[in-house]
Amino acid sequence: MTSDLTTVSTLATSSDEQLVEKLKPYAVQASQSGDALAYLRRGVLEMKPSDPLVIARMRLRELLQETLRDQARQERQAAKTETGRSG
Repeated sequence: MTSDLTTVSTLATSSDEQLVEKLKPYAVQASQSGDALAYLRRGVLEMKPSDPLVIARMRLRELLQETLRDQARQERQAAKTETGRSG
């Protein structure tokens, strides 16, 4: 299997159909392409980065997402409270 099929950028920017087409030469049966794609996507998601900068970037991204979710939750609660007062 070529290394470009296992990169995060390829897996993130290609559709399933595109990737299944690229995997067909490596599969004995057509259904195996789908299984291989699932394995690749799951494997990339489960990979643990070793680069400290990548780890820091991932943690910051997670923190930002959590902060944004909390902020949205607070805004929804405030809107509910305001609607209740004006109603």
